[in-house]
Amino acid sequence: MNQFSLKRIILITPLAALLLLMSDRRMDAGQFGPPEAGTPEGKIALGVGYFRFAGKLNPENGNLLARRHELKQNQIYLQASYGFLKNWETYLRVVASDLKINNAFPFAEQRGLSDAFKDGFRPSGALGIKGLVYDSAYFSLGPFFQMNISSGYKDKKRFDGNLPACDLNPEGVCLPVVAERSDELKVKNLWDVNLGIDLQTKIYGITLYAGPFAYWTGYKAEYKLKVFNFPPNSTITDQTHYREKNNFGGFVGLKAPLPWVKGLNVDIEGQFRNKGSVGISLSYLLW
Repeated sequence: MNQFSLKRIILITPLAALLLLMSDRRMDAGQFGPPEAGTPEGKIALGVGYFRFAGKLNPENGNLLARRHELKQNQIYLQASYGFLKNWETYLRVVASDLKINNAFPFAEQRGLSDAFKDGFRPSGALGIKGLVYDSAYFSLGPFFQMNISSGYKDKKRFDGNLPACDLNPEGVCLPVVAERSDELKVKNLWDVNLGIDLQTKIYGITLYAGPFAYWTGYKAEYKLKVFNFPPNSTITDQTHYREKNNFGGFVGLKAPLPWVKGLNVDIEGQFRNKGSVGISLSYLLW
């Protein structure tokens, strides 16, 4: 290993450890990366990454869906990037992601059940563009845009037990009855949009970058409560949109070539909103 590669490892190790410690094990909508394109003009690169999206979203106008949702997603993706101009690239991500939401089922805790919503991996995708508008020997600057769209999710709970009649009529008197019931929640059109400014500098061939960004995220939730053996059989539905009110954050990261394979790079990035987040990816320049 030559001296130049050793300096890279010495620099990368403490910075990567710092980002991981600040992350609180939370991950967002994926790395933004440095503003400088990783693919030269007319070239293609492939990548793979993992991140975990986490957030707290508030209902807009729900009745039964009146509590804040705390959601998490494990996301694994493949990325293809194309350099369409000098120092500018666009990229497409094919993503597989699951979904967990706390505080999802309004009446579950009253029955001694978990109120968490869980559904397995579903396909989703992301599209982004970034590039340089200023480039010098000391630092470079550029904008980026990234959009993510996820598939629909569904979870259902079914059980027997004591049921207050006011569950069916919130304005009525609570009368204990025994009934079989099912609670179903659907999450549709989960999306987020990110727009920001990216500043970078290079040390020993390692790109260090940081910047502010604005983001918007949300989804539509549809809830259905169905009670059996309670004359007459009853169904209550509710639906609303969820949004995240905090719309500004910051990020910092590093991108470095790996000495073992020419054209292979690692990107580690921390994003900061209400809590820290971190993402990691590998990319390889094909042609």
